[in-house]
Amino acid sequence: MPFESWSVYAAVSTVVLLAGVIKGFAGFGLAMVAGPLLAVLLSPVEAVVAVLVLEVLTGAQLLRRALAHTDWAIVVPLTIASALTMPLGAYALVSLDGEVMRRTIAIAALAFAVVLIGGWRYRGGQALWISGVIGGVSGAITGATGMGNPVLVLYVLASGIAERNRASLVTMVTMMIVLAIASLGATGGITIDALSQSAYLLPFAIIGTFAGARLFRRTGESTYRRGALGIIVVAALAALVY
Repeated sequence: MPFESWSVYAAVSTVVLLAGVIKGFAGFGLAMVAGPLLAVLLSPVEAVVAVLVLEVLTGAQLLRRALAHTDWAIVVPLTIASALTMPLGAYALVSLDGEVMRRTIAIAALAFAVVLIGGWRYRGGQALWISGVIGGVSGAITGATGMGNPVLVLYVLASGIAERNRASLVTMVTMMIVLAIASLGATGGITIDALSQSAYLLPFAIIGTFAGARLFRRTGESTYRRGALGIIVVAALAALVY
């Protein structure tokens, strides 16, 4: 087994199950919950690899439906800009001190939740140059932490109806994760052990995502904001104080 002990496996499996529920409900969030806690239970590099692999595989469950409703005029420029800066973030992840990266991952997740809890909304335009800036910053952050940033999510949410927004987020996150995996592979961050850990955790991520997707059809946004964002904050704070 690619984990130190069965107790560690039980702990990381529980984290991934919960994170999967958030991902299935909102279309994003697996990395926000799992990233900080897995960085404590594993190493930052192993945590990011696991998060990226689980994100793209669970995203595949949601992607088929999302593609038909995706706003490509928003997603394509963001993806191209992200691809240009993703290797920089991946290089930082494998090169910097593990403790520094663990705290960076937790701070990124906490900042994400705080922005959303604060009720901030992006109300500006969606010009090509703005997409380039937001995509570029998000690419670097994703490569280093396995997650994007709140501005990216809010930028996508600023257009269209709820179903199209959620579909665009699912597509955008999946495409960025594929780019991040490629960048980490190029920098030597992806190992057999890290991939084995992801395989052991995949069933829990799939079950959680399926359950979260069913919840999405039964509950409203206010329920998500109270529950999901609260979980992200707790996860980030726990990782910071550990």
